[in-house]
Amino acid sequence: MTRRQKYAVCLGANGERCAELVPKGTGRCRKHRAANDRRYVRIGDDVYRSKRWQGVRRTVLRDNPWCAWPDGCKELAVDVDHAIPVGETDDPYDVANLRGLCKHHHGVVTMREMRDRGAI
Repeated sequence: MTRRQKYAVCLGANGERCAELVPKGTGRCRKHRAANDRRYVRIGDDVYRSKRWQGVRRTVLRDNPWCAWPDGCKELAVDVDHAIPVGETDDPYDVANLRGLCKHHHGVVTMREMRDRGAI
């Protein structure tokens, strides 16, 4: 016996409604998925995808392997954070503006910045 795939109505984008059926759990049709993805382009995406960033990131994590959270965290750093956000600095590759953070503390910083920008 084959399982029937379940469908749901597309969620649309930007308040636009769509009647297209999509596999349950996918949320949006192809057209609205692309429109929704464009809304959430991160500031600095071009920086984070560059080979130069990958090298700088490796250097920061190698030179400072522990989370640089001010209260002293004992976790290994796995993310590199800009102390001054990418959109507000002239040089996103400036090592003096970068710090290694554990996953938890990088999430804390990111949520705080998003809240300050009104993104959430």
